[in-house]
Amino acid sequence: MVPSKDTVDYFKSLINKMNQYHKNIGLVKQYITKRRIRDEGKITNLVIMSVLWTAEKMGDHLTENDVLVILGSKNEINSPNFMSLDPELKEMPLLKLMDAVYAAAKR
Repeated sequence: MVPSKDTVDYFKSLINKMNQYHKNIGLVKQYITKRRIRDEGKITNLVIMSVLWTAEKMGDHLTENDVLVILGSKNEINSPNFMSLDPELKEMPLLKLMDAVYAAAKR
């Protein structure tokens, strides 16, 4: 059985989205390494914020479970709660957002 064009297009779209999430997570990993951030809580916040920022840019609406899946977690939570960025943060470039998150975490 050959998949339909719509099915192939759908899966290509998913692959492109996951690639974009992981590309931006990679940028955040570089940010973390460059600044020698070692605090797990700060690292977690930075990575999650990058996922939420990427979702906003792509028009995705993510549940808490969706975020875990993107991050490769095997844990599941049965929460229908959606996660999103503050409207002010949505317009920032990714690295400026990382600076703001990191500065807030230093307080």
